[in-house]
Amino acid sequence: MAIKYVNSILVILFVCLGYFSKAQEIQKTSNWTKHTLFTDVSSDGKWVVVNDMQDKNNVILIQTESGVRKELGSIILLKFLKNNDILSFVDDKSNLHLIDLKTLKTILQVEVLHKRYFTNHDQTIISYLRKGEKEKKDLQLLDLKSNKSYTIHDVENYQWHPVKDDLIFLTSNTDSNTKTLKKWKSGSENQQSLFISPKNEVKILGWQSDQKSILLLENTVDGGILYTINTQNKEVKSLACKTLFSDEVVRKINGFDTTSDRNGIVFFNVDIVKSKNDNYSIWDTQDALIAPRKAVAEEYVLNKQSIRWDTKTNEFSIITSNKLNAVIIKPNFNYALAYDFLENEPSTEQYTVADLYLKNYEKGEEKLIVPAHYFSYDYLSFSPSGKYIMYFKDKKWWGYDTENDKYFDITIPSNYSLYKTNDMYYKHPTPYGVEGWSMDENEVFVYDEFDIWMYDIKNGTAKRLTATNGDISYRFNKKERKNTSHIDINQKLMLDLSNKDEQNGFAFFEKGKIVPIVFESYTIENAVCINKQTCFFKKFRYNLSPVIERIDLATKKRKIVYQSNPDLAKLDLGISESIEYKNIKGNKSKGILLYPTNFNPTKQYPVIYYVYENMTYKVNQFASPTKYTEDGFNILNYVLDGYFVFLPNLDYQIGNLGESIVVNIENSVEELVSRSYIDKNRLGLIGHSFGGYEAAFIATHSNLFKAIVAGSGVMDLVSWSHDVQWEGWFREQAWRLESQQFRMKESYYTDKNNYIRNSPFYQVENMKTPLLLWAGKSDYNINWYQSIYMYMAMRELNKEGKLILFNNDGHYLTRKENQEILYDSILNWFNTYLK
Repeated sequence: MAIKYVNSILVILFVCLGYFSKAQEIQKTSNWTKHTLFTDVSSDGKWVVVNDMQDKNNVILIQTESGVRKELGSIILLKFLKNNDILSFVDDKSNLHLIDLKTLKTILQVEVLHKRYFTNHDQTIISYLRKGEKEKKDLQLLDLKSNKSYTIHDVENYQWHPVKDDLIFLTSNTDSNTKTLKKWKSGSENQQSLFISPKNEVKILGWQSDQKSILLLENTVDGGILYTINTQNKEVKSLACKTLFSDEVVRKINGFDTTSDRNGIVFFNVDIVKSKNDNYSIWDTQDALIAPRKAVAEEYVLNKQSIRWDTKTNEFSIITSNKLNAVIIKPNFNYALAYDFLENEPSTEQYTVADLYLKNYEKGEEKLIVPAHYFSYDYLSFSPSGKYIMYFKDKKWWGYDTENDKYFDITIPSNYSLYKTNDMYYKHPTPYGVEGWSMDENEVFVYDEFDIWMYDIKNGTAKRLTATNGDISYRFNKKERKNTSHIDINQKLMLDLSNKDEQNGFAFFEKGKIVPIVFESYTIENAVCINKQTCFFKKFRYNLSPVIERIDLATKKRKIVYQSNPDLAKLDLGISESIEYKNIKGNKSKGILLYPTNFNPTKQYPVIYYVYENMTYKVNQFASPTKYTEDGFNILNYVLDGYFVFLPNLDYQIGNLGESIVVNIENSVEELVSRSYIDKNRLGLIGHSFGGYEAAFIATHSNLFKAIVAGSGVMDLVSWSHDVQWEGWFREQAWRLESQQFRMKESYYTDKNNYIRNSPFYQVENMKTPLLLWAGKSDYNINWYQSIYMYMAMRELNKEGKLILFNNDGHYLTRKENQEILYDSILNWFNTYLK
C-alpha cells in the first residue's frame, strides 16, 4: 500500500517538474562550485562571509538584509574591525586590504610580507611587515582610532601584548652583529630597549602568564638558550640546553611548548640530535617497533625530553625518564601524566596500551593511576582545573580525584550506553564522550547515544538532562561555547540535534527545557546566533547545493542569504526514499535510494550500489556534478544520467566479515527489485578502499550484479596482514585486521582458514561478474599490488575485467587528468553492462 502511494506521488511530482533531458545534460557539465564554506558573520549580524570554492578560494561578502555582495577572490585572514565598520584581509598576491563596509570602497591596499598581519588585543591597531631598505623588514602600524601610522625599521619579528597596546619586537643591527629586544607603547614615539643578544638567530616565543615577561629562544651551536625577560624591570633569566644534562649526548631545544597560568612556569622540549641515513634501514625482528614506526617514534616521542622550568626560582626538572618516556602535559596542572610508549610493543592495537602514571611536580612522586590504559584520543579527559581525570575503561567512564586520591565511576541505567555498540573499534569501543564540567566542577557532563547526562560526583547520581524517546541525539554546541570545558546550564545554551533518519538541526536548552529552532532532513551546520535573536546556518543535501539561511527567533521568519550554484538549484535532481532490509544478525538495516531525474514509474531503471560501511549519511552530503572526484564516482551525475543510486548501511559479524557483506547486500537487492521500476538485470556496484574490498568480495560471491568497480581495495588478507601502512602511520597493517575495520579479531597464524575465506583473491574461480579494478601506484595506505594480485588471478582464470593503474597518484586520485580518465572509464563500464 505504501509503495503504491509513493508511486502515485512520484508520477504527479515528476510530470510537474518536466525538465528536458538535453538541458539537464548541458547543466550537468557546467563548472559548478565544489564547496561552499560559511566562514564568518559579523558580530552585529549585518554581514556574512562565504567561500565558494572551485579550484581556488572565492570569498564573497554579503549584506544580510539587502543581499548586496562583493566578491573578494582568493583571500585569507579576514577580520571585521572597528565595530564592524572595516573589513581586513590579505589577497593571494600578498596585499593587505581594508574595506569601508559603509561604502564597500577600498581605503587601503598595501603589499605585506609572509601574507600576514596582526592586530592588538582589541583590534584597534593593525600591524604588518613590509619590505625595507637593503632587504630588511619594516614594521608598519596603523591606529584605526586616530588614523595615525607608525614605522619601525629593521624588525625581524614581533608580538602584541595579550591585553595591552604594548608591542615587543626584535631589531637587527648589522654593524654590531646584534639583535635588540624592544618595547613600544601605542601613541608613543619612543622605543624602550630591553635586551641585547649576539648575532645568533633569536625568536620571540610568547608572553608568560604574568603578562609581564616575554620568552625568547636563541639558537646556538650547543642546543640553544631560553630567556625570560621582564618587560617592566628588564630582569633577564636564562636556561641553556647544555646545562640540562651531564652526559655527552647532542641535544637541541626544539622550541617553546607552552606556559602555565601558574606564575613563572614554562614547559619546553629538548630533542636528541641524531644523524639520519636515508640510504638504508635495519629491520630487527627483536625490536619492539618495526623500523619505519621506530623512526617516527624516536622523532616524536623517544628522543624527545620534556622540561619544566620555574623562571621565578630558575630551577628546572626533567619530566620524562627512561622508564616513562612519553608524557601528557597540561600546563596549568601541578602534574603530568606519563607512560612507557614501548610497554606493550609489539602490538596489533591501533593506539598504545600502557600503565598510566601521575607525576606530581611539587612532591616529586610517581603514582600508577590506570593500569593498561588505551591511549585513544577520546579515552581521556580532564576537568578545567585538573582536579579530575576522566578515563574510559571496561566500557564505562571512570574518574580519578587527583587531590584526594579517590576513584569514582559513572553509572547510568543499563538500558543506556555510554559507548558505540556497533562500531568498527570492537575491541576498544568508542565512547560518546565527556563534553564538559559545571562551573564548580562538582558535575561532569557525558553523552550516551542520544542524550546528555549530568553526573554529580559528590552524590554519585546521574541525571538525564534531555530525557527523550531515544530518537533524537542532543549535543552541546561547541562553537557557541568557544570550546571551553565549562558548561553553565543556568544559561541559555545551544544544542545540536540529529537523528537516524538523517535529520539535523539546532535548539536552545533553557531552564531544563528544549526549544527546537530548526530540525529538517538536511545537513544543518555552522549555526551562529547573534544575541540569541537572529541565527544563521548552512543547509545542504545531496540534491540541494548549500544555502546560508537566516532565522528571526521572535517571528520564526526565514530568509535565504546566499544560494550557491543557483542555476543547479533550478534542476530536477531527484528525490530519495528510505529502504529497510535484514542484516546478517536478523535485525533491520537501512539504505537510501536516490531516484533518477525525470523519473517515470512505468519505466525500468538500472541501479548503482555505492558501498563503504554505512553510506546513508551521503544523502545529506552535497557534491556538485563533476568528473573530477577522488574515487571516480559522482552521485548527481548518475542521477542525471538516469540511474538509481543506492546508499546501503552494512552491519557485520566479528570474524565473519565477507558473509556479512553478502547477506546485507543480497537482502537489500531482494527489497529493491520488488519495485517494478527497478530492473533486477541491471544492477551495478562500486566501492573504494574498504568499499573496494566489499565490492571485490561481492564480485566473487554473488551473481546479482552485472558490473562491479573496486578501487584501491584489499584483495588478499593473508598478504595484507604482513604488509606495512607507510605514509602517515608507518606501521603494520595487522592492526586493521585484528582490531579495526576488517574485524578478523585473531591473527593469521591462529585463524588461517578464516583469512583465506574472507579474501576475494582466493575465490576468483567463482567470479562471474565483470570487475573493473583501479589503484594509484603511490598508494601507501593499501598496497597497489593488492589490485595486481587480483588482476593476475582474473587473467589466469580468464575472468572478464580490467585494471587501471595511475602512476602519479595515491589512495585517492588528486590529479585532474587521472580523475577524468577514471570517471570516464567507470561510466563507460557501467553504461556498457547496464544500459
